[in-house]
Amino acid sequence: MLKYKMAFSRYSKAVAVVSLSLLILWLANYMFEASFGEWSLSVAVGVTMLLMWPLMFYFLRKNTIAGFLFKINSKRGLKLMNCLGQKYSRFWIFIGNFALVLLAGGLGAWFVCSHLTKKYRRILLSSLAFFTVYVYGSQTVLTFIPFQIFFRFSPFALLFAAVVSLTIFKFLPVGHKRDSYLAFLLGFLFFAAPFLMVAATGEALSLAAAFIIGVVGIPGYFIFGFFSTGLNFALGLTDISAVYPSLPAVENGMPVLKAPGISGFTLPIIPDLLLAIVVLLVVHEGFHGLLARAQNIKLKFTGIFTASVLPLGAFVEPDEEQYKKESEINQARVSVVGSFSNICILALISFLLMSLIFSIGLVYPDGVEAEALPENASAAGFMEPGDILLAVDGHPINSLSDFQDAMKETLPNQTVSVITDKGMFTTELGSHPEHPERGFLGVVVVQDRTISYFSVDLITTHLSGGVWLFIFNLLKWMFMLNLLVGVLNLLPIPLLDGFSVYDCIFRSMQRGSMFAKKHGLRERFMNALLFFIFYTLALSIFPYFLPPEERGLMMFLGITLFFLVAFIASSSKSRLFSKKKRV
Repeated sequence: MLKYKMAFSRYSKAVAVVSLSLLILWLANYMFEASFGEWSLSVAVGVTMLLMWPLMFYFLRKNTIAGFLFKINSKRGLKLMNCLGQKYSRFWIFIGNFALVLLAGGLGAWFVCSHLTKKYRRILLSSLAFFTVYVYGSQTVLTFIPFQIFFRFSPFALLFAAVVSLTIFKFLPVGHKRDSYLAFLLGFLFFAAPFLMVAATGEALSLAAAFIIGVVGIPGYFIFGFFSTGLNFALGLTDISAVYPSLPAVENGMPVLKAPGISGFTLPIIPDLLLAIVVLLVVHEGFHGLLARAQNIKLKFTGIFTASVLPLGAFVEPDEEQYKKESEINQARVSVVGSFSNICILALISFLLMSLIFSIGLVYPDGVEAEALPENASAAGFMEPGDILLAVDGHPINSLSDFQDAMKETLPNQTVSVITDKGMFTTELGSHPEHPERGFLGVVVVQDRTISYFSVDLITTHLSGGVWLFIFNLLKWMFMLNLLVGVLNLLPIPLLDGFSVYDCIFRSMQRGSMFAKKHGLRERFMNALLFFIFYTLALSIFPYFLPPEERGLMMFLGITLFFLVAFIASSSKSRLFSKKKRV
C-alpha cells in the first residue's frame, strides 16, 4: 500500500508541476504578445523557467546539478532492457561492433578489428573489401548529409568485388596488427569514396573532406561542413552560417521553433517536434541500456534531465564503478549504439517511408508558394504571400528551376497567362532588374530548407496530399531530427557520446604503443579534435553578431589566431603537468 501511495504522490507532483507550468506559460505569452509579437513565446518560456525553479528545487533538491539542472530518476524500462539485452546478447554485441565500423570510419574499423578473433577479423576484412571495391568499381555514391544513395548496378564491379573479398577471406595471412591496419585503410577508403571521386576531377577541398570523413567517419560530415561554411561566412563570402539559433515563436497561432531572420527553418512544436523527440529519446536511450545489459553492465536508473521545467534530454545510468572497469571496446559499444539507433534505424525508416509516400503519388508537387511580392511586381495585382503559383504562360511550375526556365522564355512588356490556386490571370511583365532582356513577374518563392536533408530538389516545391502530407511532414521531422542528433552526438565533445567513443579508440591505440604512451598521443589527438571543432563553430557563431561589412580576412585571422594560441597554451600546460607527474 505504501508503494502505491508513494507512486501516487510522485504522479500528483508531476501533474501539479506540468499544469502550473502550462498555466504560467499561457499567461506570460498573453502578457508579452503585444510587446514581442511572434517571439513572445520565447520570453514566456524564460519567465516560466524562472518562476518554476523554486518549486522544482523544493521537489528535487537531492538531484540538483549546478543549481539549475535537475535529474529525475526512474526505473521504468529497466526490466525490459534487462530481459532483451541478456536474452539476445550476441545480437546486441554484433550491433555494437557494426555501429562502430559503420559510424566511426577508418578509426572504428581499426578499433573493432583489433578486438576480434581471427575468424571474425577475416569476415570483417572481406566484407569491407567487398563494399569498398564495389563502390569504386560501380561509382555508387552514399552520403549522409543530405542522406542520398546513388546506386549503380555493375556486374563487372560485383564480380571483381566478390573475387577480392573471397581472396582476402581464404588466402590473406592472419596477423593482428596487419589486419587492423588493413581494416583502417578499407574503412577510410569506403567513407572517403564520394569525396575522392570528386577530388579526382581536381577539386582540392573535396580531398580535405575525404581525409576528415575517411578517418573519423560520420562526425566528419559536420566537422567539414562547419569548417567550409564557417570559413566562407567569416570571410564575408556568403551570408549563410552553419549555425542558426532556433527559438520558440508563434506562427499562425501555433507554437513553432524558428531561426530569427531566416526563412525556411520553421519546425512545428505540436505535434511534430514533441512526437519526434519522444521517439528519438526512448529508442536512443533504450539502445544504450540494451548494449549495457548484453555485456552484463548493471543499470541503476532511467530518467530525464531538465533545466528548471524545460526537458533537455534523457539518460540510462549504469553502475559507474563497474562501467569504469569495463574494457574500451565494451564502453565504446554502449556509447556508439545510441547514435546508431537514430541514424541507421529511425532516420532510415523515416526516409524509406517518405520515399514510398512520394514515389506512389500520395504526396505530390503542386506549384511553388509565394513568400513576398514587391510593390512594383507584375504579380502584385492578383497574388498575395501564401498563394500558390501553378503555371506561367502554359509552362507547369513545380520548383524554382521550373519558374526560372519559364521566365527565361519571356520578354519585357509581354502579356502572359498566370495560373494560381485562386484562378487564371493575365498580366504584362516588367523588366528583370539583373537581366533587362527578360520578363519579370516579381514572385519571391518560399524555400523549405529543412527538406533539403531528404531531397535538395524539393526545397522550393509546394507539396499537396491532404492527410498524407501531414504524415509526410511528421516523418520529415522524425528523419531530420534523428539524423542531426545522431551525427551531432558522435562529435568528440565532452558530455556527448562521441567523446567517449573516440576516447576509447585513442586509449586502446595508446595502450598498444610505447611511443604513444611516452608522448601522450591520446590527449593530443583528443585536444586537437576538440579545438578544431570549437574553432569551426566559432567561425560560424562570432561573425553572426556582426554586420556583413565587418566580416572578412581580419575576422578570420583573429579567430584563427585566438584558437591557435589557446591550443598551444593548452598543449604546453598538459605536457607540464605530465612531466610533474613523472617526476
